[in-house]
Amino acid sequence: MSKKRNKDSSKDFDYKKFELEALSGLQSGKGLVGTEGVLKGLIQHLVESALEGEMSSHLSSDKDAGLSNRRNGKGQKRLRTELGEINIRPPRDRQGSFEPVLVGKWERDLNTGLEEQILELYSIGNSYGDIQWHIKKMYGIELSTGQLSSITDRVWADITKWQQRALKSFYSVIFLDAIHFKVRENGVVSSRAVYNFLCNEFNIPTS
Repeated sequence: MSKKRNKDSSKDFDYKKFELEALSGLQSGKGLVGTEGVLKGLIQHLVESALEGEMSSHLSSDKDAGLSNRRNGKGQKRLRTELGEINIRPPRDRQGSFEPVLVGKWERDLNTGLEEQILELYSIGNSYGDIQWHIKKMYGIELSTGQLSSITDRVWADITKWQQRALKSFYSVIFLDAIHFKVRENGVVSSRAVYNFLCNEFNIPTS
């Protein structure tokens, strides 16, 4: 009597079909990344395959520990990656004890470094609107002002500390600029200026 093979419900990835579709997409003007990036299908398959591997390892460990557990269908998740947003179906287990490493249960980013890029854009003076435009143009990802605010708030203490740091007594080069804008205060519109200072330190080597 032959043993019943435990088959994964997901179909094998058709690399030949992907290659033809990717080439066709590139020829029609689509990019590699972004909203219609041709590599998104491949990334989706790789992520789902990795999660299936993690689930198999988790169930095997439970079995070795004498615990009763098995697969329990799949969920749905929209994931942000460096190539754009993808939809994945992460596996679930009956006991709910599966904690994937690649993409956590409550995570929505795949090692994108997205937060670091947002903070970098924010630190050089970009508004939330500018950041939203940049992120959507580069990755096809739409972020709300609330999402951006929650990211920048995490480092606000460090930003304030940096802004209030003691300045050096001497800088070799100082560049001064101002951005003028209109503000409404107490029903009156007035012009205000935000000053930017760029300073360069020059260290004289000692021998």
